[in-house]
Amino acid sequence: MSDFTWILTSWGIVVAIVIIGVMVVWRILEDRKSGFPAQDERTKKITGKAAMYAFSIGNYFMSPNDGEHLQSRISRFISS
Repeated sequence: MSDFTWILTSWGIVVAIVIIGVMVVWRILEDRKSGFPAQDERTKKITGKAAMYAFSIGNYFMSPNDGEHLQSRISRFISS
């Protein structure tokens, strides 16, 4: 790819991130004005469980593999 394509792609990604960030902040402010809570007990519990699973899976794949290839670990993980 040419330098122009990389520059255009990079700026496109930056613009997309900024637009998404503005939309998220706007929605949070609108919900706060309407009186909705930011998080309830159920949301906190679900988010905590998701974070725990993501951390555990990340540790599994990032731990030393004792000579076992990552592809075999992934296929074993998926099949179980």
